[in-house]
Amino acid sequence: EGIVEMSFSFLSCSENDEIGILMQSPDYESGNGLYFGINCGGIMTIYRNTEKVIQADASAVLKHGMENKNTLSVQMNDGKIQFNLNGVKGIEIAYEAGADGYSGFYTAPYGMNTLRVMIQSIEMFY
Repeated sequence: EGIVEMSFSFLSCSENDEIGILMQSPDYESGNGLYFGINCGGIMTIYRNTEKVIQADASAVLKHGMENKNTLSVQMNDGKIQFNLNGVKGIEIAYEAGADGYSGFYTAPYGMNTLRVMIQSIEMFY
């Protein structure tokens, strides 16, 4: 159980470029873990290991530009995971406590070297 929050700004990106929070990763090499991402087009996605679990459109609350800060948050509590953008609930799924592992942020620049983000903070409360 716990909360992870990351504040960031999209400086430039193509629609499918993604940034997000990685949790419960057993190592850096396997790609396993829980991924909570938002792409530049505003699509929130949860992945378990490398498989897509669920998506939601959050384009109405996503902000672009250096002066516009976004906050992703992942809350794990009472058997549920809630994935939010800028205080608006995006996705909620059932959750079984998994193994301990690494947590942090990730980037996935799918465009032609267009992803530039500024990460202001990442905070973890367990």
